[in-house]
Order: sequence, then structure tokens, then C-alpha cells
Amino acid sequence: MASYFQGNDLSKTIALGEEIVYDYKGTRDTVVSLLANAYISSKNYDGAIKMLRTLLERNPSNSKGWKLLCHAYFNNQQYVEATIAYEAFGYLHGLNRDDLVVMGDLFYMSGVPTRAAQYYQQALKDGGSPEEYEKLAVYYYSAFEIDEALTSLEESIKGEETVERLLLKAQLHYLQDDFGKAEQYYARAAEKMSKDGHEWLMAGYCAMRNGDSKKAKELLGKAMDYPSQRQEAQSILNIMAPADEMKKLMADYNNNERI
Repeated sequence: MASYFQGNDLSKTIALGEEIVYDYKGTRDTVVSLLANAYISSKNYDGAIKMLRTLLERNPSNSKGWKLLCHAYFNNQQYVEATIAYEAFGYLHGLNRDDLVVMGDLFYMSGVPTRAAQYYQQALKDGGSPEEYEKLAVYYYSAFEIDEALTSLEESIKGEETVERLLLKAQLHYLQDDFGKAEQYYARAAEKMSKDGHEWLMAGYCAMRNGDSKKAKELLGKAMDYPSQRQEAQSILNIMAPADEMKKLMADYNNNERI
């Protein structure tokens, strides 16, 4: 069986493996691993799942079997089932740092970002890469834990300041109605790279919401250099015009009152 697998003859590998597992009740790790990998390599994920579940019914304490079952489910895009299988592996085997990261990713793909963030936070207790902190920020963001997302993202930006991270930081501040900081991060992202001017538009809009008309006009002017943003930037400037005129009138009125 091993020779057929090494020779990339998957059909014969599977035929022999099924005979060993189903007819002779073989459960050696090497046989199970070879058969599971042969199934997965041939994209027969259902066959791998069926075989591994059969073996785990015989021996549910086989941690390697649960890990292989996770891989089979994952390749079959059954992320919830993959998460459950890997969690069973963790209970039996224990989870090291890399396993905690995998658990976090699986929970996020299963639509449970709160648990994903918990596993990532545990994995990063002694530090991590900028990419890992960025993922943690995304998981917190998806769980609507904005303060924690900002803290994680700051660690990511310390490692490397990318356009994507700056835009995420701007969006997080925007969600908190902290338009001054949102403007700063949108503008920093735009200075690094702006394909269509959207970053300048958002920076200008945030400046307007922050009450800084002068800065808003400057930033919106940059947005108008991009055809795709010109109309929307002009609309915001049109909205600002009556407000600026009202401010001027109020200032004149107050000056006259003092006279």
C-alpha cells in the first residue's frame, strides 16, 4: 500500500487500504493516514470522512484520527464539522500555539468570531507577528468588540504599516464616531496608495463630520482628482456650503451684537 502511494497510484492505494481497514479491521496509524491522504489527494473527501468516522466509532480516543477527520472536512468545505473534529483533537491531545491559531481560524470560518478571537488571544499571549495581530483585530471586529480590535490592530501596525491596516483602523474609529482619528488614518492610507480616491473622500467626509470645514475641503479636493469620486465629493461640498454660510452669518450677527 505504501509503495503504491509513493508511486502515486491512488486507486490501488485506496483499494488495499479499504481492504485492510474494512475487511481486516486494521487501525494502525500508518494505514489510516495513508488511506486518508489517498482519499484527499484524489478529492474523495466523502470517502475519507466515512472511513475516519468508522474508525473513530471503534476508538473515539484516537487523537490523530480526529485531526485527519478535520482535514477531510476542511477540504470538503464543511467548516463547522472541521472545527468540531479539531476541538475533539485538542481535548485529547492538547493544543500548542500553532494549534490554537488553527482553532481560531476554524471558528472564524465557522461563523463564530468571538471564539476565534479567544483562541487567537490565547495563542498570542507571548506575542505574535503583525499578520496574526491583524487577524485577531478582524476577529474582534467581526465580534463587534471594537476597542479590543483597535488594540490588536495597533500591535499589527507597529510591526508593519500597510494600507489595509490603516484603512481598517480608520473604519474602526469611524464606527466609534471618532471622526478626527478616522480622518487621520484614511488620509495616511491615501498617501500610501489610493487607486480610486475613495480614501481621500472618506477622509474629507470625516473631517466634515468632525467640524473642520477647511480640512474637509482640502481632502475632498484631492478626492475630486479621481473621476469615480468627483460627483460624491462635490455633493458633500454642496452640503457644506449652506452650513459655512450659516456660520458666517452667525459670526457677523455676534460681532454686531457686541458693537
